[in-house]
Amino acid sequence: MRSDAIFRAKKTIENRYQLCQTASKTMRKLHVPTRDTQETINTAFQKIAEDRTGFAEDEIV
Repeated sequence: MRSDAIFRAKKTIENRYQLCQTASKTMRKLHVPTRDTQETINTAFQKIAEDRTGFAEDEIV
């Protein structure tokens, strides 16, 4: 469920603004036009929770 993924991701990035920015950047990096956007967003939150986004925190701001 997405809300669980968001709460797990929030443990990695506590600042809500940075979490939103990271999720957005990760989603754009991962999205494939033939795939559902919802699936890509869920994957982005999973990667953030696992701390595997490929973005350094300095890059986010």
